[in-house]
Amino acid sequence: MRLRILHIALCAWIFVSCRSYYQPEFISANATNINKETVAKDDSAVSAIIYPYKMALDTIMSQVLVENLSVLTKAKPEGTLNNMFCDVQLELVGNQHKEFAPMFCVMNYGGIRLPSIAAGNITRGKVYELMPFDNEVVIAKIKASTVKELCDKIAAKGGEPVAGISMSIKANAASDININKMPLNDTTQYYILVSDYMLNGGDGYGFLKEQAISIHPLNVKVRDVIIGELELMQAKGLKLSAVKDGRIKEVK
Repeated sequence: MRLRILHIALCAWIFVSCRSYYQPEFISANATNINKETVAKDDSAVSAIIYPYKMALDTIMSQVLVENLSVLTKAKPEGTLNNMFCDVQLELVGNQHKEFAPMFCVMNYGGIRLPSIAAGNITRGKVYELMPFDNEVVIAKIKASTVKELCDKIAAKGGEPVAGISMSIKANAASDININKMPLNDTTQYYILVSDYMLNGGDGYGFLKEQAISIHPLNVKVRDVIIGELELMQAKGLKLSAVKDGRIKEVK
């Protein structure tokens, strides 16, 4: 018994003696604020590397897409910039996808990142400023009841950019809903053009995906659709002229 206890004690001593012990040490840290005073104003070596790429990018971004005839303004419940934003998308996608051509378009107000665009030439860079996000366009087939829910959501928000649809806002609810100048029909199913951001729940529009009959991703960015249609207008000799037409109006 005594030998057994001695054996156990010896094993324990060997185990403890073989362990490594680490002593904590204090490590100091220094913080350096980086600002325009601490950064060299002119690094010729870096500038030389960047310059050809910058020039190529500037050339692309300064490309004129179309001439704009009047100031475009973002506003609620309706603005000329809102209308242009959706009109050009609906036009291009509708012409390119006849098999499930969208009947109307709804985009989120916050997705328009410029308050206005001046009259004059609209460049590719200006469209990137207008829509800097990588959101893509999606076509969804929805029931009339979903359209009504969508319009009520738009009304509660005080308006959103739309095309192909008109409605009135009364007491934060939608009324007099028309699609392609025809009253909303309870038995009709509608194709809508939206962004994947909205379809995936952005700004509270997740019910569109939940209630959709079918969804058709187009794998193209919103800004590229806008650029594509403006380029087509330029090629046809057309100029951009967006107006307010009462597609969303508030009534008492």
